[in-house]
Amino acid sequence: MGTFIAAYVGMLMVLPIAVSYSLLIPYIPEAGGEYRWACRVFGELHGFIIGWWLYTSFVSILLLNATAFPVWLRILDPRIVTWGYLYTVGRYDVYLGSVVMSLSILFIFFLINYIGVRIMGTTQTVLSLLLILEGFIYIALCLAKGDITNTLTPSPWSLKNDALGGIIAWLSIAPWAYLGEIIILRYS
Repeated sequence: MGTFIAAYVGMLMVLPIAVSYSLLIPYIPEAGGEYRWACRVFGELHGFIIGWWLYTSFVSILLLNATAFPVWLRILDPRIVTWGYLYTVGRYDVYLGSVVMSLSILFIFFLINYIGVRIMGTTQTVLSLLLILEGFIYIALCLAKGDITNTLTPSPWSLKNDALGGIIAWLSIAPWAYLGEIIILRYS
């Protein structure tokens, strides 16, 4: 329940941003629309600040997602990424295979972006639709094969384990969690 509340409130938090993008796109239908709009409306200084703010947001989420890719590959087959041991951070071993996979996914999306914004927008739309489809498949599998008693086990987001603290923690990352969806709306 706590996860549901946090995800829903997080969506409501970023909904004005998505609506703003949908209103902005017809006036400036090109890459860098936020920067160009801020420059035209508020001047060069505001455009500069917004440009760098967006850049750091996008780069941070990009690197976070690129490093998550080998984690998913490790779940599918650990041999794909667990070769070429480099070092250990905490209790997590870092392998050259993970670095190669992270750099590979970054390079693939770099090429897609280099080819053009329209192709990147189409790619993001297709990937988003696949993500939504996977969500529905996940829900269907949970309903078909899940056990309701699993909901009684406390999790960091559950009502039994400081729900308000879990919700606030989730909401603190909501802008970054939904950043990809805002980008997709921007190019759709």
